[in-house]
Amino acid sequence: MSTLKKPLFLALLLLTVTAVYGYKTVKSGSEAYLFGYPLVLMELTRQAMDGGKPVNRFSHKTEFPDHNFRNVVRPNNDTLYSIAWLDLSEEPLVLTVPDTAGRYYVMPLMDAWTNVFATVGKRSYGTGAGEFVIVGPQWQGSTPTDMEVITAPTNMVWIIGRIQTNGRADIANVIALQQHFGLAPLSQFEQGVRPAAAVAGEASSDDPYQQIQAMSGTEYFQLMSSLMAEQPPTEADAPMLGKLAGLGISMTGSAPMEQPGPLDALLLNLAKNLTDKGLKKSLEEGRELENGWAVQRDTIGDYGTNYAVRAAVAMIGLGALPPAEASYPNTARDSEGGLLSGDHSYRLHFPAGQTPPVNAFWSLTMYDEDGFLVANPIGRYTLGDRDKLTFNKDGSLDFLVRHDTPTAGQSNWLPAPKGRLALTVRLY
Repeated sequence: MSTLKKPLFLALLLLTVTAVYGYKTVKSGSEAYLFGYPLVLMELTRQAMDGGKPVNRFSHKTEFPDHNFRNVVRPNNDTLYSIAWLDLSEEPLVLTVPDTAGRYYVMPLMDAWTNVFATVGKRSYGTGAGEFVIVGPQWQGSTPTDMEVITAPTNMVWIIGRIQTNGRADIANVIALQQHFGLAPLSQFEQGVRPAAAVAGEASSDDPYQQIQAMSGTEYFQLMSSLMAEQPPTEADAPMLGKLAGLGISMTGSAPMEQPGPLDALLLNLAKNLTDKGLKKSLEEGRELENGWAVQRDTIGDYGTNYAVRAAVAMIGLGALPPAEASYPNTARDSEGGLLSGDHSYRLHFPAGQTPPVNAFWSLTMYDEDGFLVANPIGRYTLGDRDKLTFNKDGSLDFLVRHDTPTAGQSNWLPAPKGRLALTVRLY
């Protein structure tokens, strides 16, 4: 090989090796981003909701969320939330629920990876009073024989409970009921100490989704790595852990991921940003629609190794209930496939006798394109079967979705923003 060609050959070889290395790193980083997204989002949500408050205590919401609420996308105006962040690393907790006299409620227990591993509520246990022991994955002690034992996969657990609330006039009744839901350490409960009072229900204005957006790839993966050390994945995740190891992500120590070099930092940042944009695009364009609506009938709440679906659900509906408990048909497009926008007026039509079939309740909620409630002059975010709706003479039902106030049918009107919007139907 001539002296002239040798440097050129070495340069091309270096470019090829760099390109192959870069492709593999970005591909692995993309898979890692999807894998860890729910874990990172859960931690940031915990900090935003209850940072600085005592763990293992309920925080009851005493009013419906409005357009200022930014902690979780697609909040509902059908139930009042009762939220608790549990730490089971020291000992189990006893969950006490009251007799709700037939009123629908559900207390879903979600692990640090967003899997709903158990639900306590009307569907699963009825509406009578009860006591349940929630134990962590490493617990070796005894538990009461007269209580249902629920074992959590991780020491961090999120309870995002819902109690059916039939409009603002019903809020006072639900607030009184909330006071009888409680959590107490098992050792104290066995000594006769009953659950402590709930803490104040105020949340910060932090937006966990924007916090992730603002992170560099290195910051994201270092946080993910540290959280994995505290909330380990399952045995089924072993193949993914092998890929993570190739990126320097493991589950040992308080800061398992070392600072990557300049090239790796650049590639990890690229992987994070590309994957985030790709996931959002697939949510907008890639889902199969039924009559214009995206309907997820399985997978939600129990994802196994379907990491893409798990990340997608976390992105558009963190805290979503499993299909046995609730279903969430949603759309951002009209019947002709165009994107929904307040620049147009829409009609959602239910033929006579064909409103959604449910055992509890149903509703339609409007959101902006980011999944948050929309400010409007009448403070209305939701309409459903508990509202005073006006039916047509033939028994059919129409909802009006538009920005301007309609001259007729205001009882069935959801005020829309001027820009893009999205709709979610809740079927409990």
